[in-house]
Amino acid sequence: MIDLDEGAHTRRRADNMLPAINVIFLLLLFFMVAGSVTEGFARNIFPPRSHSSAPLSAAAEEFVLSPGGGALQLNGRSVTVADWTAELARDGIPVPRVVRLRADAREPAGRIIALLDAFRDAGVARVGLVTLGEAGGGRPAAP
Repeated sequence: MIDLDEGAHTRRRADNMLPAINVIFLLLLFFMVAGSVTEGFARNIFPPRSHSSAPLSAAAEEFVLSPGGGALQLNGRSVTVADWTAELARDGIPVPRVVRLRADAREPAGRIIALLDAFRDAGVARVGLVTLGEAGGGRPAAP
């Protein structure tokens, strides 16, 4: 059978495209929402580049040193090394031998050294500084 009504054919093809267009818009909406749900506590921290290919060892805790004289943070809350060790002692948890420190590359070395001394006095044997890998791209090297 020959369909002489050209408008019906065009309308049928457009009707068949509506589900595909709906799915595309739903996917677009999903990725817009899912892409904006991220941790924002370390967005303004740019770790230094790494000259070593050795990955960081597994660590129990990761501290973030806020740039510009900000506070030391653990799990999104401000804390001092002394408060952290007191919390661990209160809970009967030993001080981990290894921790990570994520600090901005522009942070003064004196501030980082003071933190390293505080960690050493608390009983931490090794502090891994989070750095960017050679590939860079604004992401820390994989632990």
